[in-house]
Amino acid sequence: MAQLIKMMIRNRFVTLLSVLTILNLLCVSSCGQSPTGTNPSSHKNEGFVPVRREIEPIIDSSFKLEPRAKYKRAYDSLTFFTGVEDSSSIFTYRGSNQRNSPVRGYLKGKPTAIVSDWYFTTGSDTTNGDYGVWGGGAGWTGQPLVVNWKKEELKELTGLDSAYLKKDTTLTEIVQVSLAGKIYFIDFNTGKKTRDPIIINNPVKGTPAIDYPNKNFLLVGQGIQNRGIFAWRIFNLKTRKLLHTEPMPSSFALRGWGASDGTPLIDIKSEAFVWATESGVIYRGLLNEKKLDSTEQYRYIFPEHPKLGTESSPTVYKYLGYITDNSGNVFCLDLRTMKPRWHFFNTDDTDGSPVVDIENDTPYVYVGHEVDLQGPKGKAHLRKLNGLTGKMIWEYECECYSLTVPRTDNGGMLCTPVVGVKKARGLVWTSFARTTAAGGGSFVCLNDSDGSLKYEIRLKAYSWVSPIALYDNAGNAYIYFSDVGGNIFLVEGSTGEIIFRKNLDYVFESSPVAIGNRIIQPARGNRILSFIIK
Repeated sequence: MAQLIKMMIRNRFVTLLSVLTILNLLCVSSCGQSPTGTNPSSHKNEGFVPVRREIEPIIDSSFKLEPRAKYKRAYDSLTFFTGVEDSSSIFTYRGSNQRNSPVRGYLKGKPTAIVSDWYFTTGSDTTNGDYGVWGGGAGWTGQPLVVNWKKEELKELTGLDSAYLKKDTTLTEIVQVSLAGKIYFIDFNTGKKTRDPIIINNPVKGTPAIDYPNKNFLLVGQGIQNRGIFAWRIFNLKTRKLLHTEPMPSSFALRGWGASDGTPLIDIKSEAFVWATESGVIYRGLLNEKKLDSTEQYRYIFPEHPKLGTESSPTVYKYLGYITDNSGNVFCLDLRTMKPRWHFFNTDDTDGSPVVDIENDTPYVYVGHEVDLQGPKGKAHLRKLNGLTGKMIWEYECECYSLTVPRTDNGGMLCTPVVGVKKARGLVWTSFARTTAAGGGSFVCLNDSDGSLKYEIRLKAYSWVSPIALYDNAGNAYIYFSDVGGNIFLVEGSTGEIIFRKNLDYVFESSPVAIGNRIIQPARGNRILSFIIK
């Protein structure tokens, strides 16, 4: 993902980043582990002992959150669902509020190959705007959503191809955003169009969200303003009717950039949503057609690290929301009260989305960052934080590069990591981009206990794609990922054995999903691809 607006005041970060670099140990290779417990963030509450039954409040005075108005609506009962909401559908980025479940179903055994099945051709936006030509297909993060419609629901889908009504069966439908400025509806099994697309007329880079279990609302951000207004939008998913347009940036915002690449959080009980945007404003509202115009606005302020804007997708544990930004701030909010809880400085621009994993009733946050504010060369990290206190548990370090000409192309960690479950419990997988000046990359598997390296696969072409973990019926993990060079990989999760690798004539940036043995992988250009795992 190309960074569109780069900060002009880099020099104020130089001293702090130099100190952080000195504190880190030297690596024996391009990537290596920093000592457990080395914490570049200052915390006033590291001695806090969490109470299991009720999460005690920590008010962090290093930053503040300002409401636009005095709001009266109460969100006291707000608590976001933990885990997979639906076993046959994917309604949000990375498949859950914890951003760790973009796969449904299981493989029958150890896979041996990946074969191409169908492809869908999107349109292409050829406008040469202020930020270039974006074309079609999907970019970063561009993940497809998958909705399983029951046969009795099909009659509610306005414009559905009549052939599906005649079949009197269920429909598994892909909802796919595109850089072409359209939202496509595609048959998961055949790749055929199911309904006409929604037209936004501006490139969409991020991933939308759908409310579960009602499947009434489709929340879609916008990445680029090629024409018309900057906005995030809410559509009726069944009729494709536009219900609400929120012009961006708000006059309340402290940053004049209107993109919304991150995916909002949705609470399935209250139908509340929380949406962190690139203007530095966090929106909170209710998915009710009569209340969409009364969405609340909050702006956050970090005096020490003032570059605002969230490109990542927030994650959550109960009512604790975890948000990152372009300065490298990782912060926790109580989403009931919109009050600060803790703050961690994550070294550099943090666009990859954090992941939450629960261990013994304690949430842990896994978050990486890129090499951007550090300049053309620096250190990227994947860190594990205690989600109740913000205290760092461990960090893994990797030297990476970043380009600024002919366009900005950052290295470091831009993907969302995967935390292992079942027989892979205790493992974490992620990718680092531009680990060489020539544009190589590194796919790594880490031990979750201390962040030490289990194995590394060096890549000739870097990857921004978030890997996915597929499991067989015995609980063994197999990792799929792709890169900008058009390579697709299938790796034995525990050992690093490359089961399958193939080069295709595409550029991959988008996050894939999988149901059963079918992977949906968007590509830059104009293609949405379906692969079958054999």
